[in-house]
Amino acid sequence: MIAIIRIQLEQWIQEQQQSEQQQSGPSSFRFTQKYKMDKDSSIQLSDVLEAYFHCRKNKRSTSAAIAFEINYEANCLDLWREIVERRYFPSPSIAFVVNKPVKREIFAACFRDRIVHHLIGLRLIPLFEGEFIDETTNCRKGKGTSCGINLLYNSIQKVSKAYTSDCWVLKLDLKSFFMCIDKGLLWDRLSLFIKDRYTSDDIETLLYLTEVTLKNDPSIGCKLRSPKSKWDDIPKHKSLFTVKKGLGLAPGNLPSQIWANFYLNPFDHWVKERFSEYGRYVDDFYIISPDKNALIAFIPEIKEYLSTLGLTLHPDKIYLQHYTKGVKYIGAVVKKDRKYVSNRTVGNFRSAIHRFNKLAEQEGYAERHAELFASCINSYLGFLKQYASYGIRRKCASIISDKWWNVMYFNEHFRKISIKNKFKLKNNEKLV
Repeated sequence: MIAIIRIQLEQWIQEQQQSEQQQSGPSSFRFTQKYKMDKDSSIQLSDVLEAYFHCRKNKRSTSAAIAFEINYEANCLDLWREIVERRYFPSPSIAFVVNKPVKREIFAACFRDRIVHHLIGLRLIPLFEGEFIDETTNCRKGKGTSCGINLLYNSIQKVSKAYTSDCWVLKLDLKSFFMCIDKGLLWDRLSLFIKDRYTSDDIETLLYLTEVTLKNDPSIGCKLRSPKSKWDDIPKHKSLFTVKKGLGLAPGNLPSQIWANFYLNPFDHWVKERFSEYGRYVDDFYIISPDKNALIAFIPEIKEYLSTLGLTLHPDKIYLQHYTKGVKYIGAVVKKDRKYVSNRTVGNFRSAIHRFNKLAEQEGYAERHAELFASCINSYLGFLKQYASYGIRRKCASIISDKWWNVMYFNEHFRKISIKNKFKLKNNEKLV
């Protein structure tokens, strides 16, 4: 297979030396600049392969990953050619509606587009890390929800001087954050940032992939996996089908997550200059101060700043309380001298178990999907075990169906589930 790819690659290079194809794309798409064909292959085939291996990590058992892996060398070669020849454009997304934790639409990119997402992320994330404040904790290596909760907990301790002085917590939420992101404004800032900070030879390719990915509208030509009626009660300002043209990112995609952080980065620094104890996770953020009036006076300024980004505060999610009242934040509740899991998180965990129990009633489902079940349950257990939650973990374990107990077992203290060896083998055989 490798030898065939090398022959194909040599033939393709010879073809490119003889003629240059014209840049093309969907008639509705217009680039802000003309990107030169990358004849010198600044983006190497090895770069695409690296992005592929990143993309399939922890996703290898999904049907899309398996289908791509069957002939992954040739598939990566085809994708690389499209990128270098400037023929790459995102494929139609799959759109569906989920009900948990709240009803919302999801646009899932196809597997090869997700490889491009990782190709972009591998280049931009290291640059972004040098720009972001430490207190922005979503979609960042070594951070996450637990880090965000611990930062809030430590900030309360610091400002209250170990609970000996008064301090107040202002918690705010952005309304329809991803749907309100101005892609034109984001691209203007992002392209300038790349030109200023990115120094590798493949900068033209990075700009090209970033623009074509950012400006792609996943609602156009998408494949619906949910009935159209599912969208009837989704507000217009919360759907890419109905928001104003040029607005909105699909929140589930990797680029959307990192670009959303980049979009709010100036706001993060602006708040941090005024109040040292500040933190944000996606659209949820807090400010802590010993001066209640200063926090109240700052709210109009926040609204004014956000308006320059096309964003607004959620009017029903403005919370200002003394720290002793407790603060709900990204799945946990932080109170004086303790942290515990929110009822909503526990409810979501129980709902996930019930959903899998129902699926396990199908003949052979548990045996075929042991890895998927373990991945979901362990994600909850990994969060819960960081808090005083032994009783919660034990009770949730008690409602797991016998069908699942046949293929897995709990480790000590209900901290993790493991799949029985014979079912691990069955799942691995599916990947061949």
